[in-house]
Amino acid sequence: YITAIILPTEQMLKKIAWPKIFQFIEAMGIKITQNNFNKTENRLILPNGSIIYGFSAEKIQRIEGLKINHILIDEAFQVTEHVYFESIARLSDSQGSLVISGSLGTNLINPKKHWIYKNFIETKPDNVETFIWRTIDNPYFPQDELDRLKEALDPKTYRALFEIDFNVVPNNLVFDEFDEANIIESPEIKSSYEIAVAIDWGWNHPMSALFCAYDKDSGVVIVFDEIYGSKMTLEQLYDRIMA
Repeated sequence: YITAIILPTEQMLKKIAWPKIFQFIEAMGIKITQNNFNKTENRLILPNGSIIYGFSAEKIQRIEGLKINHILIDEAFQVTEHVYFESIARLSDSQGSLVISGSLGTNLINPKKHWIYKNFIETKPDNVETFIWRTIDNPYFPQDELDRLKEALDPKTYRALFEIDFNVVPNNLVFDEFDEANIIESPEIKSSYEIAVAIDWGWNHPMSALFCAYDKDSGVVIVFDEIYGSKMTLEQLYDRIMA
């Protein structure tokens, strides 16, 4: 059997994954030596011939061509959906198993747009089991420490870290209270609304132009369209706005 362990970075692989794997393997009476572990290739060969590979999501192309039986993607909220697709491809021949684990954290602009939420929480496919373990539900986590953290952290950070709240967005956003309640499907833009275009200039870094409708009566601003792109001249931007 061939197993692959995937983490976001090479450093996380070396500092987190391999030490834990070695601890487990050595507890079984198997000694880790230069003969069975290749540091360069991140490959561990077990006495029965099974192989454990380590891959970083930064260089996921190294997994191409391998026929794998089991894959673990750890800290998955920090990797792209491409890593997930590549893992599925590597397991297709063996019809093997895929385990995805990770902590929500506070770095996602919109957690509900992440591929994990989209593929495993929002849709809940029949052939997948999804488990959400919240720290606040862990009977072995000290309650006094939870109380201390709740007092020390701002409410949104606490909810993201210890309550697994997918509605939490980072505090450093300009509109950090923005969530799905602000999204209107097919908004009605009345002729009485004032229309304005807000532009954030850029060249190598993308520029953006937002089309906004302002309702004076309610004070509500509706963003109903956008233009986004790099290396766009003023003439090109003007033509797209006027179109």
